[in-house]
This record gives sequence, structure tokens and C-alpha cells, in this order.
Amino acid sequence: MKMKVNFKFLSIALVMSMMLGSCGVKKMVTNYEKVNFEVTPEVLRTDAGKIDFTIKGTYPPKYFKKKAVVELRPVLVYNDGAERLELEPVMHVGEKVAKKIRRTEAKNVEFNFKDLTDDNKVVPAKDVLDRTIPFKTGGSFTYSSTLDYMPAYNESELMMDGDVSGKNKVVKQDQELTKVDSRSQLELGSVKIADGVIYTGMRLEAADNLPNFRWELDENGMPRDINSWSTSARGGLEANRMMYSNDAANRYGLGELLLAKSGYEKQTLVAKEASIYFAKNLYALNWNLPENKANNVKQQLNSLNDFILQGWEIKDITIDGWASPEGEESFNEGLSERRANTAKQYLLGEMKTMAKKNPDKVKFKEPQNDLDWKTTAHGPDWNGFLDKVENSNLDDKRAIMNVIKSSGQDKRETEIRNMILIYETMEQDILPPLRRSEIKVTAYEPKLSDEEIARLSTTTPNELNDKELLYSATLTNNLKTQLNIYKSATRIYPNDWRGYNNAAYAELKLGNVEDASTYLEKAKSIDPANGIVLNNLGVMAALNRNYDQAEGYFKKSQDLGISQDYNMGVLMIPKGEYNKSIEMMRGKTCDYNLALAQVMAGKESDAAKNLECAPKTAATYYLLAIVGARTQNQTMMYNNLQKAIDENSAYRATAAKDREFVKFYEDAEFVRIVQ
Repeated sequence: MKMKVNFKFLSIALVMSMMLGSCGVKKMVTNYEKVNFEVTPEVLRTDAGKIDFTIKGTYPPKYFKKKAVVELRPVLVYNDGAERLELEPVMHVGEKVAKKIRRTEAKNVEFNFKDLTDDNKVVPAKDVLDRTIPFKTGGSFTYSSTLDYMPAYNESELMMDGDVSGKNKVVKQDQELTKVDSRSQLELGSVKIADGVIYTGMRLEAADNLPNFRWELDENGMPRDINSWSTSARGGLEANRMMYSNDAANRYGLGELLLAKSGYEKQTLVAKEASIYFAKNLYALNWNLPENKANNVKQQLNSLNDFILQGWEIKDITIDGWASPEGEESFNEGLSERRANTAKQYLLGEMKTMAKKNPDKVKFKEPQNDLDWKTTAHGPDWNGFLDKVENSNLDDKRAIMNVIKSSGQDKRETEIRNMILIYETMEQDILPPLRRSEIKVTAYEPKLSDEEIARLSTTTPNELNDKELLYSATLTNNLKTQLNIYKSATRIYPNDWRGYNNAAYAELKLGNVEDASTYLEKAKSIDPANGIVLNNLGVMAALNRNYDQAEGYFKKSQDLGISQDYNMGVLMIPKGEYNKSIEMMRGKTCDYNLALAQVMAGKESDAAKNLECAPKTAATYYLLAIVGARTQNQTMMYNNLQKAIDENSAYRATAAKDREFVKFYEDAEFVRIVQ
């Protein structure tokens, strides 16, 4: 059985007091600056919510005393030094300490180093044998760690604290220690080895930084700087205004918000139809014909007259004439033409009477000349015949159809005439409906002008139907006016999800996150399986940095037919999958999120091209400044940093402590801009 003893490292004087300087560890304190620490990355950064780094430490030759024991403790210091995150310590020993450990082990004796960072934790001495640092040659070590990212770490420093001891006496574990010697340990000091933390990958738009991504609006709800936007890539001021009104261009970091379509048509065509039936081989009107009575043809024509008397502008009038297919082809062609002409003459007579009796209701005086007539003779209606047979109760209908389809043009009429003799229902039910003329009048539904719709939307919105009201919001670029219109829609049409969805859209673009969330939840309660609403709920979740929930919404939305490549690509950025993000956003240009993924993937040149043609918000300028810093383009960095601060003064304090610019902290120009 091994005897257990305890080596009290750096805290308790051992039984035999020894002058610290006798083993030379005091010189290790003096020369501590010669110990080199290299951190990768040079400035700590977060990817996918983690901070990964590696420290390579190097002790120089003739530095590490043979009786020394060193404990190094990496510490992340943040909150202006008020808080410290102490990481797992690492211990190194000199050659004589290592020799003593081996000798003790050979005597079947175990002992431990007591870890100063935790009184209840011990480090088995044998585990530090591979951390022996030779005095003559010195040595190196590698230390890796992963931290969970917290915004509080944005302004932090990675320090290396250390202590050294030259007391190496082994005592039995149960031996009472009575003498304490404060000289038994000595602080090496605390040195800064890295700055942290670069958090550019987290610069997606979030609920608490919406103003950074939004234009400051004037009293008209328009960006104050719209006249000063760079026009070289966008074709002038009018193009700028068009870009601002373009929903895709006015989007950052949110994923793509979707606006519910109004369904309003600036031009709506409405058609009214009627059919007139004719006797076999005849083209004269016969209102007593069974087909005309059975199909209420007179009522159809009266309804057609009423439609015309509405006074709507008529686009055209089409009349099609048909014959049943049992007669000769040439005869049927002429017969169908005469039937079409009969219908036209009838309708012309009706419309002439309308023009005389109701000149205030109709917009034509001479219908023959004032309107667009399209008269077509179709000859025998073979398709109609086959459809009638297909839907009939004839037992042999398949055989009949096969015979007709396989017969040549010159034999079809003969085959049908033969069938009429066999099947009485052929003449009674199938052929009579084919002997007809079809009349179709197409007119333009009257519409309010855009000016009238815009005026009513802000004065008496209840006079507009749902489509008109939602459409009216597209007639202005004023976000506040749009929001008021959508609020009216929710009040007047409370069961229509579109008003709530679009109100949320406007609220979010104005930076009102809580109000937007309330509207979206109401829209969802009305239509829980709506892909547009689910998409926007995903955007809302992403704003609140709830990326898992956002992904769930986007997937449901995608299942309902909404493309989610871009939104899912945005979610790849906080996951640290930058190249995948770029691939999913393929096809986008002049896009902030794509540029952000490109920056994080080390594709600064591509990012700069996207940002140069993107709408110039404070966030755009700031990311361009970061690109400048990473590529050592100080002109680019300083110019865009100044523009970002001019757009949003909050960036002054942000930049002053942003580790993206740490190499420039002492530059006079940087100091001037951020002060």
C-alpha cells in the first residue's frame, strides 16, 4: 500500500525553512518578462458563441530554476477590471522537483500539489512530470481553452498571473505544520497577453441595437440623408428614392421581412357571358327551342344587358359560333359563322336601343364602330361532343369515343349519323347543346384613382375595401403613415391577418420591437399556418437572438412554400458557419448580412464590394471601417468610421473599445475620431 503525503504548494511553509533566494527563484521573478506568451488568435474573437484560443508559452534558457515550481493562471479581466474569470491553471516544475517526484514514486509514495485556485482540488504530482522545464535549454508549452461568449467580454483583456515557489520538502500527509513562512511563495506578476473580444460576427441586427441599422427619419418619415447617399452605384437621387421604397433594400440583419400583399389590382377585368342555342341545321333565333328554355337564355341575355347598362368601359365583345358535328364539314363551317353573326346582330340591336334610351348610362353611341367586336366561327364542336359523350350515361361511350377518335375527318360525320340511329339519347341530349353561339362581354371594373385612395386612407379609411386600404400603404414611403394605415386595417377588418402582419412590419422598421411582436402574435392567432406570418415571427426571434426558435419558424414557413434560403443563411452567421452562409445567400448583392458573412470568412474584398453599393446606414459604414482595419487600409477605415459616427454617435464609444481597432488605439487620427 502506498503511503500518501501532501505537498502544500505556495501556501504553507514546510517544516524546514529555506531562504527563497537560495534556490534562485527570486531571479525568475526579476526575469519574468523574458517568458514569452503567444496567443492565437492574436486578439480573442467569438465564433458560434464560443471564444477559442491557444497560448504558446516559452521559458528562455537558464531561466527555470531546478527546484522551482510555477503555477500560471490565465485570467480574463472585464468590466473595467472589476470582474475576473479565472481559467484552469497550468503547473510546471524544475528538473530537481521532477527528480524528487520520480524518486518518491520509486519508494511507493504518493504526494500531491495543492491547487491554489481551489482548496478542495489537488494535482497529482506525477501528472506534472511531462511539464518539466530544463534549466539549460528552457522549454515551451501549449495551453488551449474555450469560453462561452458573453457581451460583457467585449471589452476585456487576457492576463497571465503566476506564482513561483522554491520549497519542495515532502512531509507526511498527517504531519502537523506549525511554521508559516510568507517567503515560501512569490508572485511572478500579472501580464497582459491578449486583448478581447472581437465580436463582429455577432453584429446581426438585434432588438437592442435597431437604431444602428435604421435611418433617422425626418418629419415626412423619410431618411434625413437620402439626398446625400452616394449615387455612383445607384443611378442618382431618384434611384435612391426607389431603393428606399424597395423593401428588400431597406432590410438589415433581420432576415427578410415579408409584407402581406394587398391583392389589389389596378386594372380588373370582369366578364359576363350568355349562350344562344339553335335548331338543327338552322341559324334563326327561336326562343321557344327547348334548349333556350331549359337554359334560361332570355334571363342570361337580360343579365348581360344589365351588365352593359352599368356603364363600365367595355374592353371587347367576343362571339363564338358552333355547330354539332354530324353534318358535313363545309356546311358546318358556314352554319357556325351564320350563328355567330345572328348572335352579334341580336346584341347590336339591344345595344343600339340602350344607346338611345340610356345615353347617360353607356359610353357608346354606335356600338358597331365604337366597340371591339371579335366574331369567330369554329365549325363542328368535336371536343364538346367528346366531352358530352364522356360524361353521359351511354353504356358504350368508350367504344363510341374510340371510333370517333380513330376515324378520319371524312368518316366522322357518317359514324355519328349511324350512332344517332342506334342511340336515341345522342340526338336528344348530346348534340343539341353543341348548336350554339357564345357571347362574352368583358369590361373594366371602375377603380378609384391612386390619389383618391391615398386621400381616403388617411381621412375616411372605412370607405375603402380591404384590398384598397392595404394597397394605399404602398402609395407612400412615409413609414409612420404606412403604420397608421395598417392600424386602420386592423380596426376596420379585425379578422384579416394581413393588417396585423403589415403593422408589425412597419413597427419593426421603425424600431418598435415590442409593438411589432404583439401584432405578429395577433396575426398568428388568426392564421396559425400562414407562411408569411411564421417567417416574420422567425425574424422577430432572430432579433431577440433566439436563433433556435427563429430556425424553427423559418423551417415551418418553408414547408408552407416560403423560400428561406436567405433567412437560414443569416442564421448561419451566429453559428460560425460563414462559408455556408455565403452559399445560402448566393444571388444577393449590396447586402449587409452577406457582407458580414464575407468579413468573418476572411473575404474582405467581396464584403467591401457589397457594402459599397448597400444603403449607407451607420452599420454599413461601421462594417466598412472594420474591413479597412482588417486590410490595413487606414484611409478606408478612418473615412467610414467617421461616417458611422456622424450617422449614429453611439458608434463613437463602441469604436473606442472595439478590439477590431486595437492596433490603432494610439494613433492620433483614431483618438481624434473617437474622442
